[in-house]
Amino acid sequence: MNKKEKTIDFVLCLFLGYLGIHKFYEKKTGLGILYLFTLGIFGIGWIIDIIRLLIDLLKEYLLQTQNNKVNTNIRTENTALHISSNSQFDTNVAGVTFDDRQDILKRCKAKQKVYIKWDKDNPYSKTGHALAVFTIIDGLEKQLGHIPEKSTNFLFQKFENEFNTNDTFFIEGYIDKITGGTDDKPTLGCVIKIDL
Repeated sequence: MNKKEKTIDFVLCLFLGYLGIHKFYEKKTGLGILYLFTLGIFGIGWIIDIIRLLIDLLKEYLLQTQNNKVNTNIRTENTALHISSNSQFDTNVAGVTFDDRQDILKRCKAKQKVYIKWDKDNPYSKTGHALAVFTIIDGLEKQLGHIPEKSTNFLFQKFENEFNTNDTFFIEGYIDKITGGTDDKPTLGCVIKIDL
């Protein structure tokens, strides 16, 4: 059920649940008839359903609020880059050992979406064109690292106008593979792909 349907279901349960109307709305005719003849299974089933549906609505609201915060941080409508073409660009991600980035990489998977944004205030950038790589973990934006300098120069040249005219612009890609994590190379890394 979508949020609107869940809200309708809750309101029906709250006011007419003792008659089982919400069960008919949920297309659970048998339970609807049972509730109708037992007055919501003597009121106990009705109260349990009110609580259950209220919890579902609150979860939906909290999830939507969390997603809105993530969407505000990462994207605004029409700022994601979608270019249809057969060409792909792949690069490793640098700086994966700083802060908690190794822990973040442990939780990442192949094909997981990444977002590349201009990191204007990066003190290590010689050109001022540092590009940071982010992903979403548990509904929160987490930085994986940065695009290496040569790849940054290529991407920045390709999308310089978008970066300069839109502060919320980002390039969307995905993790192609997680590297390392072996006895020979215990440090994790990752390769990302971008469709150009």
